[in-house]
Amino acid sequence: MRDALGRFTKGYVPPNKARITLTCQYCLREFEVPPSRKNQKFCSLKCRQSFLELRRIKKQCLICGREIVLTPSKSQRGKYCSWQCYRLAIDKGLVKYNPWLKGRKAPIDLIQRLREAHLGKRLSPQTEFKKGNIPWWKKLGYKNLMQIPEIKEKHRKNVAEWWKSPEYVSKQMRSRGVKPNKKEQLLDQMLQTNFPNEWKYVGDGSFVLKGLCPDWININGRKKVIDLFGCFYHGCPIHYPSRKPEPHLTEPVRRTIFEECGYNYLVIWEHELKDGETLLRKLEEFTYA
Repeated sequence: MRDALGRFTKGYVPPNKARITLTCQYCLREFEVPPSRKNQKFCSLKCRQSFLELRRIKKQCLICGREIVLTPSKSQRGKYCSWQCYRLAIDKGLVKYNPWLKGRKAPIDLIQRLREAHLGKRLSPQTEFKKGNIPWWKKLGYKNLMQIPEIKEKHRKNVAEWWKSPEYVSKQMRSRGVKPNKKEQLLDQMLQTNFPNEWKYVGDGSFVLKGLCPDWININGRKKVIDLFGCFYHGCPIHYPSRKPEPHLTEPVRRTIFEECGYNYLVIWEHELKDGETLLRKLEEFTYA
C-alpha cells in the first residue's frame, strides 16, 4: 500500500524482496528463496552433491574389473572404465566400432581393416582437397581444368555438338525461362493483328532447326521463318558496324542454314519497328509471296 505522498506504508513488501518457504529434499530443512526460484530443491550446494552421491551406481569394468561410479543416466551404457578398455573390447569382438572413436587414436587392426576396405576406391575431388592432396592440373600451373588447352578444345567441340540437337536446345531455352521481350511482343502483336493464323512465336525454343531457333514460323503451310535482330546484340550495319557478333548470330550464316533446309528467311532489325507502315508492307510481301 502507498500513502498520499506515494510512499510505501508499513507492512508492504516490494516484489523484489518477497520470499517463499521451501523444504530441502536432502536435509528436510526449511529455507527461503525469491519467487523466481520456486523450483529449487536443495538449500545448499553441499546438500545437492550429497543427494547425487546417494543415487550413484557402482559397476565393474568388463575388461579390467576396476570399479566404476556412474550416474543413473549412464548406468545402462557405462561398461568400461576408460577408452583403453573400450578399444580392447573392440579388438576382442565384444562391441562393434563406434563413431565415438572419431578424433581419437583407433586400434591398429581397425585401421588396417578400414584401409583394406577402401582399396581400389577413388575418393571425390572434395575429399582429396580436404586431405591436402594437390590436383594434377594444379601441379602443372593451371587453376582449373578448363585452362588446359586440350580439355578446353574437347569441351568446346562437345558443346557445339550438343547445340545441334533440337532436344538439347529446347531444354536449355526452357530452363533459362526465355520469353519474348518488349520488341518481340510489339512485332508479335502486329503479326497476329494483320496476319491472323499465319505466324507463331517460337523464340522460346519450341522449334529448332540445326541448332538455330527462329523467332517466328509460318503455320499456314508455307516454309517461312522470321527473325527480329537487336541492333546492338546482332551488330546492326547502320548503328553498330564495328561490332562483330558470333557467327551463328549473323544474318548470312542463319540465312544459309535455313535456306538449306528449304525455308525462306526474313530479318527485321530493331530500328525498322519505328516505321510501322514500311514494316507492314515488308511483312505482307514476305507472307503472301
